[in-house]
Amino acid sequence: MIADMKTVEHPTRKMYIKASIRPSDRATGGPWYTDNELDTEFISQVMSVLMEHVQRRTFYHSSSGSLRKPRKTKGKMSVEEAKEAKSLRDKTLGTPKVKSEIKLEDLTAEDEMAARKRRYDSLLPMPPGYQGYPTVTELTQIIDSGGFASVTLGNSDIQQLLDLMCFDDKIEKVQIAAGVGYKAIKKSFREEMHGGPVSWLMEAPCGRCPVFDLCEEGGPVGPSNCEYYKKWLDL
Repeated sequence: MIADMKTVEHPTRKMYIKASIRPSDRATGGPWYTDNELDTEFISQVMSVLMEHVQRRTFYHSSSGSLRKPRKTKGKMSVEEAKEAKSLRDKTLGTPKVKSEIKLEDLTAEDEMAARKRRYDSLLPMPPGYQGYPTVTELTQIIDSGGFASVTLGNSDIQQLLDLMCFDDKIEKVQIAAGVGYKAIKKSFREEMHGGPVSWLMEAPCGRCPVFDLCEEGGPVGPSNCEYYKKWLDL
């Protein structure tokens, strides 16, 4: 006739409920709680899927934003080098072209940063008047059909996560013909790399200099002879 009940508001209390009554989400915590504990891993997984789908419907890949590494030019070749290149080309004519594999150990930090920058530049926003931004109903159907959750998530559950993502400045609400849609916010490349807002004061070498108090013109260190400051200004 009665059953044990645990509540997230009072986890140490022993409580009972009528067996035929289902506890409210306020007591159980809803689908985001597992064994009276907030399932942060499950929430992060669902938010990641939502963010990926919203981004896919917000941006499109520009064909001009190639992700291939640009070829390095070494200037004009001499006559001997041109003859050698021509003979090498003639030898390989007619043979199938084989893609050269790029090994991970051959990539430098500059190569990886340049590839990320090209990938960032290739993402362009949709034109004004675009009506394809996903709604909460569409996102709920995607989560339910994808089998990401063992429980059924409703519109109100997905709406909670979308509100959190709006508060974190990851997405924003837009008005479309179908109602309220969600679009991703494209941050600056520097913020994308750092995972959040960037303090320009801390980016300057003076903001984290260990001998900042000794820095003065004519002293042991100063602005005129600071190699880090000149490097930061690209002087």
